[in-house]
Amino acid sequence: MAHTATDPGRSTPTRGRWGLVVAAVLVQLALGAVYAWSVFNTPLQQEFGWAKWQAVLPFEVAIGTIFIGSLVGGRIQDRRGPRPVALGGGVLYAVGNMLASLTSSGDDLWLLVLTYGVLGGIGLGAAYITPIAMLAKWFPTGAA
Repeated sequence: MAHTATDPGRSTPTRGRWGLVVAAVLVQLALGAVYAWSVFNTPLQQEFGWAKWQAVLPFEVAIGTIFIGSLVGGRIQDRRGPRPVALGGGVLYAVGNMLASLTSSGDDLWLLVLTYGVLGGIGLGAAYITPIAMLAKWFPTGAA
């Protein structure tokens, strides 16, 4: 039996979508913090004696691993929905940032690349792809 949006007691798939838009914008704003990495370049060079390429490497790796998080997150999202992917990606990105703070010497570049770059980048990709992929479902053609 076919259901329509006018069936009593049945919610439409786009119900509450404007709240989701607000949440998606907040997620995107929070994840945009990755682009603030340039603020750390000079202090990292001065503190640890790194060359510019070394100070930029964690950011490059983070941006480079976004595709892994997007791929894995997209597959999980198809099976489980967007909320666990956005939450998991956000937590992974946050944990990567927190663990990056353990970098304490010039010999710890590998730690910064692994935590901020790889872990944070994968989390960033998973959380970033969620609102992008769901946009068409939240706002189907012809929906007001």
